[in-house]
Amino acid sequence: MLADIGRVDAPLKTPARVRAYEEAVKELSPVHIGDRFRLHGSWGQDDATVQSFDQWNGRIVAVLAVPPHVDSLAKRKSPLVALAVHADSALPPVVDSCERDSISLELAARLQVVKDSLLTVLQSDTVRMVPRLMKLLHAQKTQAIGCFGKSRAMLFVAQWAGDYEYYHQIAVLVDTAGKITPLRVSDLRFKVHEALGALDEDGDGVDDIAVRGRAQRIGGTVILRLDPVKRRLDFVDGGFAWETF
Repeated sequence: MLADIGRVDAPLKTPARVRAYEEAVKELSPVHIGDRFRLHGSWGQDDATVQSFDQWNGRIVAVLAVPPHVDSLAKRKSPLVALAVHADSALPPVVDSCERDSISLELAARLQVVKDSLLTVLQSDTVRMVPRLMKLLHAQKTQAIGCFGKSRAMLFVAQWAGDYEYYHQIAVLVDTAGKITPLRVSDLRFKVHEALGALDEDGDGVDDIAVRGRAQRIGGTVILRLDPVKRRLDFVDGGFAWETF
């Protein structure tokens, strides 16, 4: 598993540059080899320590030493997203009891109907769209299964055109009976979100959500905290961002 530290602004195509990069990161990074982190993921909570530094997809990353079962999850599920928080001392692992692997056939069918219905609602918003943008229109339907209070699934349905000159997204919760609860997404940077998986990032027993966010020429991984009372998703942290020019 990798922890995002920042952006690499120099090409690393020669051994000399790679050595210089490694020396600079060890000297200047706010994260150091041996630092301990508490990982909050879909499986629960575990400790991890920084064992080395590397670069991945234009990002400065810390390579984490994790327990074998977490390493196995990381190899099996892509991407496996977790919130990493600096920890002063070791803590016992915490097992998450939420079952995120399966849902009933009835609920699975209901989720498909809901996603299709939400996309139909969004399509009605493009009736007066200019032809240039209509040719560049994209649609996306994603979901995550979890324990979102009384709800069992979270859906994101979105449309966008051009370089996000136009965008419209709907996020909802769906309970076991198929009832829909609309959500407001509070993320100032990204306009459209793709569900990556549910996790309880703060240990309150209510799942939150890891998503891939996108906006004009940028994207990244984000964790959003669910407030079931206010029916809102709030930005918690982000990483592994990218930019295009």
